[in-house]
Amino acid sequence: MGCISFNYAPRFFHCSNRILAELCSTRFSVQHNSWASAVFDGCAMIARFKIDGGSEQSRPSVVVSHRFIETTYLAAARAAGGDVRWTLGHKSGVRRTALERLKYIASLSASALVHGVHLGDNALISIFPGAATTASGKKELIAHTETLSGTYRIDPDTLETLGRVEYTEGEGQGGGEKRKEGDADSEEVSGLGKTAHPHALPNGDVINLACDFMPVASKDAGARLFRPPHMTLYRNPGGDPSRRQAIAHIPYLRPSSPTWVHQVAVSHNYAVIVQNPCFYGIDNMVFGENSGEYLVFRWDPSAGSLIHVVPLDTNLENKNDKKIHPRLNRIKSFRAPAFLATHWINAFESDTKGLPGRSTDGIDVGSDGTTTKTPIASGRYLNLDGCMTKDPRLMAHWSLDTVRSGLVGGKQIDVSFMRRLVIDLDAPDGTFLGDKVNIKEYNANKNVLNDGSLLQKLIPDEAHGYAIELPAINNKFSGRQHQFVYAAAAKRPSNCWNALTKADVVHGTVKMWYEAGAVCWEPLFVPRPGAVEEDDGVVLAVIMQADGKSALLVLDGKDFSEIARAVLPYGLSNGFHGCFVPEE
Repeated sequence: MGCISFNYAPRFFHCSNRILAELCSTRFSVQHNSWASAVFDGCAMIARFKIDGGSEQSRPSVVVSHRFIETTYLAAARAAGGDVRWTLGHKSGVRRTALERLKYIASLSASALVHGVHLGDNALISIFPGAATTASGKKELIAHTETLSGTYRIDPDTLETLGRVEYTEGEGQGGGEKRKEGDADSEEVSGLGKTAHPHALPNGDVINLACDFMPVASKDAGARLFRPPHMTLYRNPGGDPSRRQAIAHIPYLRPSSPTWVHQVAVSHNYAVIVQNPCFYGIDNMVFGENSGEYLVFRWDPSAGSLIHVVPLDTNLENKNDKKIHPRLNRIKSFRAPAFLATHWINAFESDTKGLPGRSTDGIDVGSDGTTTKTPIASGRYLNLDGCMTKDPRLMAHWSLDTVRSGLVGGKQIDVSFMRRLVIDLDAPDGTFLGDKVNIKEYNANKNVLNDGSLLQKLIPDEAHGYAIELPAINNKFSGRQHQFVYAAAAKRPSNCWNALTKADVVHGTVKMWYEAGAVCWEPLFVPRPGAVEEDDGVVLAVIMQADGKSALLVLDGKDFSEIARAVLPYGLSNGFHGCFVPEE
């Protein structure tokens, strides 16, 4: 723990104490025995930045604390020899013999198999406030990874691990939940996997996706049946992660090969599950192996993409009400060419299709160029903005050998782009959306924002260095049409994200923050209390400086200039997704 003073204060931080919680990937070896080959393999550690706005008598300051999350994965890493069961980035070519496979499975307990602990519980991807409160009255923090077992409760004051999130036992595959009294009638939720990006709705509910990796035993009309592996879109009522209500069961693009889905896009009325042809290698997952160039995944562009649009019924009192538009009453699926959506920025509905990135649906543009919002809650067109690539090479880029090779001299970071996918909700079920996706290594049409592609350009690709990831918006505009996106970007040559960017998707312009030798991760936008304009606030980001020290960077949300920095006396390792929590 350490206390660091800001060089000068963010304007509105004087109002109250606030905390920024980040997850870091650290500890890659024990006693010179390294089990890790990628940044995803380091043991999860939570870093908390407690921001004190100061007063007339004291300077503003940041108190930094960090603590490992007490997972089964960490316990294995601490054991002699560091015998970690499963990691996402096992070295390519690692294969066990048949006898070694049998010994490996035999060494796992029945409990580990049922709850999926053998798949890894290293909760290092994201962290969010939960519903339960601690003795101090503060909300617990919930740390996530992409397995059912990798969901942990954290005390926000002490950073102590309070335990794994426990689900009501059901009849499904490991952790399926039967309905509690008072819950809506629904089939059970099953699956050993889930996304690490739960989406909070304005009413406090949370939307997420569970994933099966094997056939599921289920009860239907009193008869026990086996269903093929599938995904289940579910709701956490009131944001309680231990309660799960099924919304819809979604078939896999290939029933025999579970699809990797990292995040669900959510608009005001719909959840959208995009299945790109990135498949889990089940043998790799079960036996802790990696036989290909995409970590534990397999990529088959010939399968194309399958997109499911699921009505959430957020505002519906009665599904059978004849006044409800038919498009809100049924799930539709659409087909598209192969591409990979790594992170969704936002999803919103509009009445007209408009030009990509320059649509005026719900936006009034004044004579002086200023904009004001009149959000549209529903419409015929569903717009999904995201960070996209043509294949999973970007994930495989984060090997330890690559990131340790130097910012300039090493392998260049793989390209990624900001794109908008527009779906006509009145199109028939099964419609093929288009055969042009506009994701290239370097696009020759640098300044063309709309070339008829299914995935439409929002800003010139070279403006963010052909690399844009870990996006964030003003969360007040989640599910509504937004104008500004904040993200990590690149100023090439670089083998990592070394810049931060602010993109205006209405006017197609970009502002960039860059410092030579710095490494940047996810920015978070924090609105000013009482703000009306979308970009009225600050952007927080944890960076590593050229001298190896980490810093909490504060940028102005409007002009993207640096307004404050708190420098740590040491460096934090790579981070992924964090959250900002005002103290009550």
